Amino acid sequence: MKTKMKHNMLMCIALAISITSCSKESETQTDYPESQKELSMFQGNEIEDTSFSAETPKDNRLIIDDFKSGPLDKLTFEDASAIRHIQEGGTIIGRFRQLFSRVNRNPFQQNMQLGVQDGLLVMTYAYDTRGTTYLNYGVDQSGLAPLNLRLEDENYTVLKVRFAAKSTINGIYVSMFTGTSRAVYSTHVPAREGVMDVTIPLNELEIIADDFDLNQVDYIRFQFDSRSKTGCSMAVDEIWFE
Repeated sequence: MKTKMKHNMLMCIALAISITSCSKESETQTDYPESQKELSMFQGNEIEDTSFSAETPKDNRLIIDDFKSGPLDKLTFEDASAIRHIQEGGTIIGRFRQLFSRVNRNPFQQNMQLGVQDGLLVMTYAYDTRGTTYLNYGVDQSGLAPLNLRLEDENYTVLKVRFAAKSTINGIYVSMFTGTSRAVYSTHVPAREGVMDVTIPLNELEIIADDFDLNQVDYIRFQFDSRSKTGCSMAVDEIWFE
């Protein structure tokens, strides 16, 4: 990876994206360097049930977020408008997370609600309310803030997402970026009454551009979809590398 090329690439991103500082009550226009169309395309992959087991986390972990800091009062989303909210916390990688949702179907005006409290990211889509929640890392109140993660050198091999509970099967889509080059992973996550870990092997990421480098991960985006007639309620407990 050429340092100069990476620097120029990131400068282009910063110039190309209009950013507005925000708190949990205010709006920002921060977005990641890829098209919304690409992110909204969900492709499900079948994986074995062992990927959804609940395990005791290992010591050699890099915490992305445990949701014990950066609380967010309940938000209500009604349509596809993008109001983004940034929270700051000491247990968030890079100290900042960005959250927002888009509701693509809401025939009964039941809406979607989202909040962070008591160590959980809680999302609730009502009956026949369908949409997507985005969870972004590698930003701050001023805009893009590359994480500069060296995952291979530090011997991290998997990404894990721990759910406290889920009411309905839904999709999860993960994107990691080196500058504008990205790698992705997607799967369906089953419903479960109790704790469940989703394991994402880093060697199974689909590389979209050759310049993507696990030793230079700048940004991470999680996308949680709800496309069920019955709606979907879920709570994310923790996200980490190990």
